[in-house]
Amino acid sequence: MFFGTGIGEFLSSYSFLKSLLTKGPAMASPLAFQNSVHNAAPGHLSMAFGLRGPSETLCAGELTVLRTFERAMTYVLANEQPALVLLGDDLGADSEQGWRLAGVTAALAEGAAAFLLAPPRSGTRQLSLVDARKDDPLRMPLWPGEVDGVRVIGCAEGLFLTAEAQVLAQAFSSGEAVRIGFRGDRVALELTAAH
Repeated sequence: MFFGTGIGEFLSSYSFLKSLLTKGPAMASPLAFQNSVHNAAPGHLSMAFGLRGPSETLCAGELTVLRTFERAMTYVLANEQPALVLLGDDLGADSEQGWRLAGVTAALAEGAAAFLLAPPRSGTRQLSLVDARKDDPLRMPLWPGEVDGVRVIGCAEGLFLTAEAQVLAQAFSSGEAVRIGFRGDRVALELTAAH
């Protein structure tokens, strides 16, 4: 299981730190603290569903979706085993205020998405990493449009990772080909169309 979160359990962390500040160390909420660790969510899922395989939590800001899929795809190829990719962010009044104070003006949202990746087989849809090199500017995947018959999505700066996750989820369910570019990185995720 590979769990990607742009900000982790922000509300749990905020709750714990608020109780620590207002009530002191002796009265700080241990229940809030246990969920403030970034890998708490996949830990809870592992216990609830009896998952015993490896698990990894990734938190890489705007590149979280890309880095989470990179790690999961590497695992699938190296082990010839399926991998579950979970992506999620939460948003509350406190986290929204924090983003605004940090200067983020983009639309903020919360959500989650899950993907099951399997070893590649012929005749199935393929998810791949596309390297957009400097000598191939037409393949630079940062702006909306179409390249080689593939719809290209440029993700706006500051959006939560679930924006990219929702685009991928819609492409998976519709059978459409899509390429998602990430600001500040020359690698894109590309999903082939259903045959």
